[in-house]
Amino acid sequence: MTDLRTATIRLAHANPELRPHLLPLLASTKQAVQSFKQVNPPSSRQYTTEFAVGHGDVVSVGKNRRGQYFFQDAMGMTYSHTDKGRFFMALRDAGLSMNVANAALAQVDS
Repeated sequence: MTDLRTATIRLAHANPELRPHLLPLLASTKQAVQSFKQVNPPSSRQYTTEFAVGHGDVVSVGKNRRGQYFFQDAMGMTYSHTDKGRFFMALRDAGLSMNVANAALAQVDS
């Protein structure tokens, strides 16, 4: 979330009389971000290898052009690591079991 969006949300929370004017702005920026993600999916922007996972909070895993491991969570956030061990631990922290995390890493490295 951007600083401007966060500040706008806090302003709307603190001043109920401004909400009718601020909430449409927040909704339109959210729609703009979603439409950008649909037109420019992550796989077409910077990733060379990406696989769907669907376990825990992890939606997909992959490797980008710079050789970094990454995964995307259910909220659309992307996390990347250059170290394979740290990436594995991040997958475990995101709710993947040992077997699923190992299988995801094997699929990315193949």
